Amino acid sequence: EYAKKFNTMDLQTLDLEKISYSALLMAKKKYVLDLAWKDPGVNYKPQEKIASTGVEIVQSSTPKFARKVLKELTKYIFERGKGLNYSDAVKRLKEYKQQFVLQNPDDIAKSMSIGEYEKYVLEDKKQITLAEKCPINVRAAAVYNHKLQKSKSRGKYNLIKTGDKIKFYYSKSEEQIFGFLPGNYPHEFAPQVDYDLQFEKVIVEPFNRFIEALGYSPVPGNLIYAKSLF
Repeated sequence: EYAKKFNTMDLQTLDLEKISYSALLMAKKKYVLDLAWKDPGVNYKPQEKIASTGVEIVQSSTPKFARKVLKELTKYIFERGKGLNYSDAVKRLKEYKQQFVLQNPDDIAKSMSIGEYEKYVLEDKKQITLAEKCPINVRAAAVYNHKLQKSKSRGKYNLIKTGDKIKFYYSKSEEQIFGFLPGNYPHEFAPQVDYDLQFEKVIVEPFNRFIEALGYSPVPGNLIYAKSLF
């Protein structure tokens, strides 16, 4: 019809790819769909097939445990829709947090590759000296290298270098962040995980982005709120 109207060739090819019961649209190329139908003709019941693009659920940097929880939370959001209840949502988050503190650090730490370690880390032996705008994952790696070189376990663990993929988390140490090589958590000198902050960063903040897309106010990171605010 468009080509006929403008007396030109029809060069457009449009295909129907998906039909969704509902969707969470955060930004361009950042969305979650509750699929009803997908090409080539597969039908789904509500909440049977949740498809995600560009959000934490499908990002490799998201901790393993957090991906599992966020998948369950998006399903919960689609089930409730506009009838989402804050008390129930916070109750669920608190239950997940009880499980969160029992997880292995490997499963709750974020993952990222290290780029240009030498550019941003000026000193990591006697003290940690960082260049401006040092990325958080590189800073976490510098803390690990510094602690390792001061530790009696120097021969047991490898130093982190450019190109390595690391895990990192928020800690209760002075440096506030700590990295380590996947599958090789250094119990001897690793600082205590700040479970409150880590849970907020990897689960509460993504959850808030989902519900804010529906027009809801965010849940406080400490999971304490006044009902009158909502």
